[in-house]
Amino acid sequence: MIGSLHEVLVAGDDPDAALQRVARPEARLLTLTVTEKGYCLDVDGHLDLAHPDVRHDLQHPRQPRSAIGFVVEGLRLRRERDLPPLP
Repeated sequence: MIGSLHEVLVAGDDPDAALQRVARPEARLLTLTVTEKGYCLDVDGHLDLAHPDVRHDLQHPRQPRSAIGFVVEGLRLRRERDLPPLP
């Protein structure tokens, strides 16, 4: 079914809801709206491992703060629940 936007989740406002939505069996696609700074890249365009949110995610992967942290944790939850990967 193709339809209009049905739901918007803001991970920073409700991180658990966002993660649980990624890990639902009926989820078939994950899209993000991320600002330039939200990618947490260094000046060379690589993931900035010194960025505070990235450092936090590396130390506390189950409580992500960065966009990449949410993607990784959401996919981990899918795998843990024996759900198919997202395309």
